[in-house]
Amino acid sequence: MEVSRSYLFDGYIASLQSALVRAQPHRHAAYQLTLSLDGKPHRLGPSLERARAGLIHLVGSNVPHAFDGADGEQLLLWLPPESALGRRLGHTHLQRQDMELLPQELFAGLPLDELRQALHGPAPASRVREDVDRLLSALTQGTARPPQAVHPAVRKAVRIVGSLESARISADELASRVGLSKSRLLHVFKEDMGIPLRPYLQWLRCIDGITLLAGGTSVTDAALAAGFTDGAHFNRVLKRYVCLSPSAFTGERLRVVRGVEQTPE
Repeated sequence: MEVSRSYLFDGYIASLQSALVRAQPHRHAAYQLTLSLDGKPHRLGPSLERARAGLIHLVGSNVPHAFDGADGEQLLLWLPPESALGRRLGHTHLQRQDMELLPQELFAGLPLDELRQALHGPAPASRVREDVDRLLSALTQGTARPPQAVHPAVRKAVRIVGSLESARISADELASRVGLSKSRLLHVFKEDMGIPLRPYLQWLRCIDGITLLAGGTSVTDAALAAGFTDGAHFNRVLKRYVCLSPSAFTGERLRVVRGVEQTPE
């Protein structure tokens, strides 16, 4: 999979892709929004044989899916399951199914011109962040908060994990710190986040590793610092979640922008 440029915005990733991409069924520890930038439909579904063509798709966290870029240019966004934006997107557009082809009329009304210019021009990453946030706001405009509140222990667990230098903590220790049994924590975490605790922690370690790569750290050192056993382990996990190798996030191909962290609702 060829990546022109990727951006890391406080835990969620935006990736501009402009090559013939075909990915067999895989799953992300995040919501995935795929958006055509050149008007060419791409295909997404539970398998390549059952994929549906369209200009904008949304996939829930931990939902297996296949993707065919059909030689077009797409923007892929991966938003963590605890984020306010991710939860609003899911509540708005995934009410009946785990993945949806969103209406073409919705795509036609999105503010894409400035985003295209920012992605293709010399605009700073902060400008891209503003345009992506404007796009996400348009997709969730008028949406109330999800009716199902996140369990207080899950909110606390997310805060604890977010405060760690790297997302390395056992389920037993985390359960003890939030005041639940391990089995109860694992149950409510998956129920509220849509993903088991272990792959969620792996996703956060991937984000840590990507951030280190952006700072010039080698793949091996970034892998070890993020809690992986070695560079090969980091490579396998990252490919599992975003179908990309660590090299896709090195050098000028990754920009990092920091801002206000998103917390569970």
